[in-house]
Amino acid sequence: MQKGCNRRAGADFIISGIGQEFMRAIRQLNSELLPVVSLFLVLLKLRHNQALKTQQAVHHRARRAEQDRPHSEVGRRTAQLVELNHHLQTAREDECHRPRGDGAFEAFGGDPQCRYRNEAPRY
Repeated sequence: MQKGCNRRAGADFIISGIGQEFMRAIRQLNSELLPVVSLFLVLLKLRHNQALKTQQAVHHRARRAEQDRPHSEVGRRTAQLVELNHHLQTAREDECHRPRGDGAFEAFGGDPQCRYRNEAPRY
């Protein structure tokens, strides 16, 4: 019984024309607003994509810097070791060529490295 009343009331409402102007206004507004809303959503999506690309670029640069850091650290430490080795080598050569207290040179009595310094390398 309730369904029958609702159907009849709905049919009476449609036949009477009440709200037809309101429905026409809504349809017209819908047809005018749809392109504007669509354009707004497209622009919003483009902005989101640009922000995502920027964030990815920042992340990529940070990851690349993190990967390059050990390589640069190895290079820096290698340069320090080469410099230290050069310093030690120079100090050793200076020590080998410095006269001892008795007038003899280290090359003839002390460090085995000094004795063989002037010899050809053995392979």
